Amino acid sequence: MTGNERSRPHWAVRMNYRNRSLSALLLFATIGSHLSDLGAGLLAWLALAATFLVYPHLVYAVGKRSARPLETEIRFMLVDAALYCGWVGALGFPAWIGFILVVALVLNLVVFRGVTAMWLGLDAVAAGLAGGWALTRPEIAPATGTLTTALCMLSLFLYLMAFGHDAYRRALQLRQTRDRLRDNEQALQRQLGEIQTLQAQLKQHAERDPLTGLFNRRYLTATMARELARMRREDRPLSLMLIDIDHFKSVNDTLGHQAGDECLVRLATLLKINTRESDVVCRWGGDEFLVLLPTLPREAALERAETYRKAFERLPMPPGSEAHGATLSIGVACYPDGGESGDVLIAAADAALYRAKQRGRNRVEHGGPAAARDHFTIDA
Repeated sequence: MTGNERSRPHWAVRMNYRNRSLSALLLFATIGSHLSDLGAGLLAWLALAATFLVYPHLVYAVGKRSARPLETEIRFMLVDAALYCGWVGALGFPAWIGFILVVALVLNLVVFRGVTAMWLGLDAVAAGLAGGWALTRPEIAPATGTLTTALCMLSLFLYLMAFGHDAYRRALQLRQTRDRLRDNEQALQRQLGEIQTLQAQLKQHAERDPLTGLFNRRYLTATMARELARMRREDRPLSLMLIDIDHFKSVNDTLGHQAGDECLVRLATLLKINTRESDVVCRWGGDEFLVLLPTLPREAALERAETYRKAFERLPMPPGSEAHGATLSIGVACYPDGGESGDVLIAAADAALYRAKQRGRNRVEHGGPAAARDHFTIDA
């Protein structure tokens, strides 16, 4: 909020000042016409000027400095009702003047405080009428002159038109505010959709290998712990296989990294096509791939590994890759015989993979805890 906005009077103070000033001028002319018909003296005219030409500006000066401007305005509306209707009582209850004042004053209170405020307004009106009559004790004279009656009608008409205009402006502002809120909500929904899409993309990037589109080591580690816990609860087996492309370093060194990447992509595609929905295929690092096989026992896992090995051997490769031995060595480990934790199972599969390479490559080996203890690494 800017400094100008903070120093600007409350909307109720501004609106009532405008309406009060307008109606006061009309009432000054209307009651003045009636005073003229009655031949009132100077004192009556000074009181009329103080009430309708000075009082509205004093109210505004107090209202705009009030810490609680809306409450202050409502109190002044009650004062308006008592003060203005005091003139009606003092003049002998002229019907038209009393009618327009009661309607306008009580209507203003109802708008701000609801129908219950009508009774407060009528109480203030009654107090003003009684006070004005008690002060001057005039004869009851409800009739007004033609000019005064016409001014009463004009005053009521203009007051209601001003009141209606304020209501229209507030309704228009409310509609514009609702339109802005709707537009903001739609924009927010679009932003939320974009954020959710971005979050999904970020999650995918965090869990996927960018080259092959397979899951990465981070995802596999979390998934393996979850799957092992499930297999323990259900008392079912779990297998995993560690897969390595034979002589992959030679393919990269001789044919270039583009040919090497093509070999990796083709193996990844082969694994994705030939796995169940429940299996998890992961690029473990470099040219090593890990396949997690929940509920699959050792014999079925070894058969699956042989299927991968033979399929990859027959798979068309980038020109020149065949000469460097585009084949697979695979190590298989199974829960619970091969180990009961993810680290032990991976170590057992890695040991079996090492044995497959030591025994000539392009083969499948099964590993257990003993093999994992004796494991050490070599270059592919």
